[in-house]
Amino acid sequence: MSLYFYQVGGSLEPNSPNYVVRPADYQLYQALKQGDFCYLLNCRQMGKSSLLVRTSHRLQAEGYRCTSLDMSAIGSQLITAEQWYKGIVADLWRSFELFGKVNLKQWWQDKKDLSVSQQCKEFIEDILLKFFPDRNIVIFIDEIDSLLSLDFCVDDFFALIRFFFNQRAVNPEYKRLSFALFGVATPSDLIADRQRTPFNIGRAIALDGFTLEQAQHLALGFEGKTRDPEAILKAILGWTGGQPFLTQKLCYLARVALEYPADGEDSPALPLLPIAGKEREWIEFLVRDRLIYNWEEQDEPEHLKTIRNRLLVNFQSAARHLSLYQKLLENGDCELDDSREQIELLLSGIAVKQNGRLTVKNRIYREVFDRAWVKAQLDRLRPYASALDAWLATDREDRSRLLRGRALADARLWAQGKRLSDADYQFLAASEQFDREIVQQALEAQRVREVEGRLKEQHKRLALERENARRQRTFILVLSGVLAVAVALGVCALWQYREAISSERRSRVSAVQALVSSSQALFASERNLDALVEAIAAHQALDRLPSAPKPLQTEVQGVLQQALYSATEVNRFSGHLGWVLAVESSPDGRRVATGSNDRTVRLWKPDGTLLSTLPHGHTVHALAFSADSQSLVTSNLNGMVYTWDRDGRAIGNFRAHDSAIWDVAVSPDGKRIATASEDGTIALWSFQGQLLATLTGHQGAVWGVAFSPDGKLIASGSEDRTLRIWTADGKAATKIDAHEAAVWDVEFALLEVDGGEQKQTVISASADRTIGLWNPDGMAISTIEGHESEVFEIAVSADGKQIASASADKTVRLWTSQGMPLKVFKGHQSSIRGVTLLGSRGTIISASDDSTVRLWKPNRHFSQKIVAHRGTIWDIDYSPDGELVGTGSNDRTLKLWTRDGSLVRSLTTSEAAVLGIGFLPGKSASGVTWVASANSDRTIKVWQLDGTLVQTLAGHDGGVLDITPSPKGDRWVSASDDKTIKLWTRDGQLLKTLVGHQTRVYDVDFTPDARRLVSASEDGTIRVWSTDGELLKTIDAHQSGIWQVAVSPDGQRIASASLDDTIALWTIEGELVKTLEGSGMGITSIDWSADGRMLVSGGASGVVQLRDAEGNEIAVLKGHQGNVWGVAFSPDGKQIASVGDDRALILWDVERIVNLDPVAYGCDLIRDYLHTNSQLKEEQRQLCD
Repeated sequence: MSLYFYQVGGSLEPNSPNYVVRPADYQLYQALKQGDFCYLLNCRQMGKSSLLVRTSHRLQAEGYRCTSLDMSAIGSQLITAEQWYKGIVADLWRSFELFGKVNLKQWWQDKKDLSVSQQCKEFIEDILLKFFPDRNIVIFIDEIDSLLSLDFCVDDFFALIRFFFNQRAVNPEYKRLSFALFGVATPSDLIADRQRTPFNIGRAIALDGFTLEQAQHLALGFEGKTRDPEAILKAILGWTGGQPFLTQKLCYLARVALEYPADGEDSPALPLLPIAGKEREWIEFLVRDRLIYNWEEQDEPEHLKTIRNRLLVNFQSAARHLSLYQKLLENGDCELDDSREQIELLLSGIAVKQNGRLTVKNRIYREVFDRAWVKAQLDRLRPYASALDAWLATDREDRSRLLRGRALADARLWAQGKRLSDADYQFLAASEQFDREIVQQALEAQRVREVEGRLKEQHKRLALERENARRQRTFILVLSGVLAVAVALGVCALWQYREAISSERRSRVSAVQALVSSSQALFASERNLDALVEAIAAHQALDRLPSAPKPLQTEVQGVLQQALYSATEVNRFSGHLGWVLAVESSPDGRRVATGSNDRTVRLWKPDGTLLSTLPHGHTVHALAFSADSQSLVTSNLNGMVYTWDRDGRAIGNFRAHDSAIWDVAVSPDGKRIATASEDGTIALWSFQGQLLATLTGHQGAVWGVAFSPDGKLIASGSEDRTLRIWTADGKAATKIDAHEAAVWDVEFALLEVDGGEQKQTVISASADRTIGLWNPDGMAISTIEGHESEVFEIAVSADGKQIASASADKTVRLWTSQGMPLKVFKGHQSSIRGVTLLGSRGTIISASDDSTVRLWKPNRHFSQKIVAHRGTIWDIDYSPDGELVGTGSNDRTLKLWTRDGSLVRSLTTSEAAVLGIGFLPGKSASGVTWVASANSDRTIKVWQLDGTLVQTLAGHDGGVLDITPSPKGDRWVSASDDKTIKLWTRDGQLLKTLVGHQTRVYDVDFTPDARRLVSASEDGTIRVWSTDGELLKTIDAHQSGIWQVAVSPDGQRIASASLDDTIALWTIEGELVKTLEGSGMGITSIDWSADGRMLVSGGASGVVQLRDAEGNEIAVLKGHQGNVWGVAFSPDGKQIASVGDDRALILWDVERIVNLDPVAYGCDLIRDYLHTNSQLKEEQRQLCD
């Protein structure tokens, strides 16, 4: 049985062997044969399209004339009603093969006096019914939900279908015509005008999930691969609840795992085969590994993301949908009431009706979209989430958790127009009541204080007289006591002196240990700037401690290195008393402006020095500098615009809107201001405040506006999910249906494209968690994904090479202009509302709800990080001259890079993952250097550096995991999943096959003299061979698999890296020299420096460890996210390259790391922060003085 017995996604062929027949098949077929109108309205990926295809095929075989109209294919963007109806008629004309029989162009022209819906009616009545007088006609209409987003009303279309149904009672001829509607909607959605008769005709067909009995034949795909195929299928349905897409996908994954039981290229290998009676456990492992774990990365084709997006797409009602779903998770089910919220959960697919109650559809959804996920989404939606949770946790009793003052006012503003949960409304109402009580109490308290103040003044004089008398008596008593104490102190002085010295030392050691612990805790909570301050303080306190304990010195060195190598936050502006909602830097990089819901704008120097505070009366959500950096434009939520000079002196102000202003932009020539408003409009103004034009067209609040670099176009983004492009004088040019949720920001920039050319591009940020890149004509360029919550703002570097984005997921992310991820900056404690790039300095500035503004710099002093591939990178190697770096990846490419990170060439190995690479030293006969790739398709491919394929070596019976050239350049040696090692001539002739390992062989190396081979296997052994194939030595080295071995340059030592989280050092004869502990999760890669003085390793914890030859730690380098699969020293020892799961190539500067003065470097990084941040203590300010 083929792997492709199962089909994941898409419509199945009519006679597909893996089609599952359900009651809906019979019901739909019989209903249409009886002439009924039918509708099948359900969530996505339930098999509607496959049912449509199969039913149509069955009816056609019985003489029916059938056609299918895909509404999404006819179009929904920038299409008029006439174009849309004409598209329907044209599809009917083509599908019923009326070419040559009806001149459609002339017919349409003859009917032009009719409305477009009447023209459609006439075509069906006068053409279809008359051309096929003796045939029954069935028109299937698929994807009807796409009609609901058209720019014109489609009520007439569904009214037309109802008309044909009603005509049956008048004219029997219409009984030959039937319609079947398919889509994700409810009947009440189809006719939006509540004044018209609703769409209340036809027969509803229920499409449920698979049962075990219905899906029994799907077990055929497992026959011959396991003892109990039915048990496998039963376990699968236990997880999917019969959901068709998930069932087919999980069946396919199970079949692949059974076909290739030890294939762990993309994730840890499954148990070889399910043990009899343990099929449920085996399937559970498969589900967790291939579906639930890291689900957003593995969700291909998309299914879980589709459900997520449906739940979150409507910002106005998402909180209510999530709250209802949260109740299902907590209570198991709830009573059906057909509320809109319940309907939305059903249409999303996450919930299902069972026995008159609503419940979560299956176990996969329950585990992916679990309580933690729901809480995280609700927290991102609500600005007061933590306060609400705390209030509910006390059974609504703790009033200290309620909102007051500005927090309550901001919550009111946020709640406007949204459908909230009952808990939200109760919380806000209780907060309103509490706020009124507090205000009343404050007034009463003020009156009491005034009375008390007058009484205090009267008693003050009397108290002063009494105090003078008391002091005289006390003086006489103290003088007598001093004489007695002096004698006692003299006796104890010597003993106290000695004890004080010892106590002081203990105190100072404890103080250093406290600083170390504090730094570690701050680093773990991603407060890296604070961790660095504490680490420097610990180092300086240690320097003042004579003869410090050696373990303490090691701890201090470790936390300081940890903080330095990860340091990206370099400064923090503190001072705002509320959320910081906007941040902009002047184009010349000499000013930073921030706006807040504390109703002020603050103007700063880039070093954090506060220049001025500008009051605004209301929350400030938008500001912008002019292109010449001489002017600043700000706005507030009361609809006012203010203009200032660069130093904060007021120029003027004017009222721009009667609603909140969410964004402002200044034209490149500085003469115009554009404002985007809650009222759904964009207004263009002269700089002096004269209205030039009002741009209308958006169907919701406008949150983003930007001028093109040449000033000829304007882009805007709205809650209505669209982008619009306008001419400079305000005329509509292009509408783009850009996102699945609100568009929060838009930028117009010259982005660098491949080849270095700059191209005018529109960039959008959305609540659907994505960033979109668009041509100004509306053509999509690409979509950038990576954020875990809505993206609030974006910024583009002046050279057009980088994009920065800010998100509610509390991260700032840096991307290439093509959308490849470069860096993730973490540290903010709440949603990040604004981001800007500071001039040409490479500094990113972000503004957050945590009331801070933070400055970030990608840490390029020690390393350069390149997102090198689109999949896991398995191996890395340097060319013999050290000028090139090669990387091999799951994405089926081998790439060559210069050692400064520039891509030289990308070589594609057809459909196979590249698991290992090696450069052949010396030159071939033609004078060209070669590079080889070890591939998952059991081959080795040898290439010239210009990309010419020289030869393909075949012979292994499993994936090839490693390929290594001999030091002399005359042979290759390869290691494979087939448990063997093979020795080849340079030209690809097989010399020897070495057999001995019990499981897959991960790595094999030549000794420097090329006389021996050293191999490492999953069986935990190292084997030493002669190049003639003789086994010389077997070393039982580790308790777990050995991923890599490295032979020292002098050939005397072997270093082995194992998943048991140890590195072992051996003599070449197999004697254990030393065992080194790893970083906690397993070691996967290792290499010696060319001089043999250093050892580098990488592991599953994501760190790269640098040690001396004896194993003493030099540095712990953190930069990867996930396993580090490959590390290598450059031949000159000045650079280390590392690769891993995160698709990144990191080039580390060894000289800088080894020769680092950590305190001096750390102080240089944070000097501005220490001098300007208002929240630091005085002793912290003097830390680096």
